[in-house]
Order: sequence, then C-alpha cells, then structure tokens
Amino acid sequence: MNVAYTLTDATCSGCDEEELVYWTEDETETTDEVYVDCRGCGKEYPKRFVKKTDDTPREEIARDIAGN
Repeated sequence: MNVAYTLTDATCSGCDEEELVYWTEDETETTDEVYVDCRGCGKEYPKRFVKKTDDTPREEIARDIAGN
C-alpha cells in the first residue's frame, strides 16, 4: 500500500494550486519511482526513477520534479 504525502510550500505549474501530493513505489529491488500529482487540476508530473541507495529525501526529489 502506498501513502501519498502533501508537498508543502509547492504550487502546480498547471493551475497554481497548492494541492500537490507525492508518493513512492518500488520499481525493482534497487530502484524506487517517485510520483507527483496535483489534486487541484489532476496534472500528473513525469515520474522519476531513484536508486534506493540514494539518501536524498524523497520530498526533495518530488519538489524538484514539480519545479519548486
């Protein structure tokens, strides 16, 4: 089960809404997928593949995906 987290202090490039959420999924044993969506307009940002050994906080990666 995946849990979506609110991306604080971030706005959607499609509608300027502050309703962005992010979550991760296991892609493989060594890779995660990071997703970002806008709850306001439904925009789905391109997912990003991240190595599980990458210790960058997933929220920071999500913020980068959203351009914030």
